[in-house]
Amino acid sequence: MIYPASVPRSPAKLLLILSATILPLFPLADLPGEDPALPAAALVDGRPILVSQLEQELQSITGKLTLTEKARNQVARDLLERVIQRRLVMAYLERSGQAASRADLLVAREKLKLRLDLEKKSLEQYLQERKLDEHQLDFQLAWQLSWPRFLRKYVTDDNLQRYFEQHREQFDGTERRVAHILLKATGEEQIEQLRARQVSLRQQISKGELTFAEAAREHSQSPRAKQGGDIGWINWNGPMPRAFTDAAFATDPGTVSPPVQSRFGIHLVQCLEIKKGTGSWQQARDPLRNAIVRYLFSWAADQQREHSVVKRTGLWPGKASREP
Repeated sequence: MIYPASVPRSPAKLLLILSATILPLFPLADLPGEDPALPAAALVDGRPILVSQLEQELQSITGKLTLTEKARNQVARDLLERVIQRRLVMAYLERSGQAASRADLLVAREKLKLRLDLEKKSLEQYLQERKLDEHQLDFQLAWQLSWPRFLRKYVTDDNLQRYFEQHREQFDGTERRVAHILLKATGEEQIEQLRARQVSLRQQISKGELTFAEAAREHSQSPRAKQGGDIGWINWNGPMPRAFTDAAFATDPGTVSPPVQSRFGIHLVQCLEIKKGTGSWQQARDPLRNAIVRYLFSWAADQQREHSVVKRTGLWPGKASREP
């Protein structure tokens, strides 16, 4: 795994990069706390994530897509979690001295003034057009300056190559032939029951009481049940659910994964054989970079969790909770 050299080593749907170029008129520490007049979905160290902000971002993500209420709520929950992570990452960059300096922000302000003058616009017009206040812009500018700088420091050819060597099968075109046993869930209350059934099936297979193919033909609800659950060859970037692919690539040939959950239900996954890929890290440069960006984003957020307080208010899809 790659680690930023300046911090202790530690253990990555959507990476949200805010886009704005404007200077804050006050430091980040002066961001307002909870305001009853401005409903917040969550607070990170007392700084609100406004419902109105999330609604704008959700609209930009979903656009004109027609989603069920369940699907829209899931996207909304994922969005909130990612925005919370973004706040934690920014707090980590501040704490570790890697955030934009006041001098950087002053330069950005002058650049903004020049651009607005050329467009014959005022700062007030700029804010109104984007439905932003200066508090939100303050964070956005600090993020836009700090996060790309952090990436430039650590997304290097050396780290691309190192990450490739540590996750070769994800990027070199390796394929795995897999089979699975699927138990479909019709409601959340069934999940643990089905998981227990899969644990029992896995134990029977490991004891030799029946083969994986026999168990699939008898119990699986997959269209491939009659074929012993064999779904053929898959690669890391294929269409299978992420949890399924993770299990398939973490399982040695002939062995059976623990139960894994996807949107289809609960699976047992067996790797049947492996076809090694021959691709190089140079050929995989773009997906490698994307993977490292996601890893660094999660890594930096995790570094900050023990130093921050996250409070969800329950005003956005999902239950209110508090993280220490």
